[in-house]
Amino acid sequence: MESSVEKGVWDLQDIMKYFGKSSTTVWHWRKKGYLPKPTYQMGQRPYWNPEEVVEFLKNARGVS
Repeated sequence: MESSVEKGVWDLQDIMKYFGKSSTTVWHWRKKGYLPKPTYQMGQRPYWNPEEVVEFLKNARGVS
């Protein structure tokens, strides 16, 4: 896991990189509700507030 949150918004690639997870794992996180709802969406692409994602996952149980 990287030590800091540098970008203002994250897309799926940023979440994968930060947590060292595959696209399949991040997809499952979204499907199971392990990620918060996106802060906003442009077309089909969701974007999140990085601090919100990190805090949400710190508080989640059973995330692998």
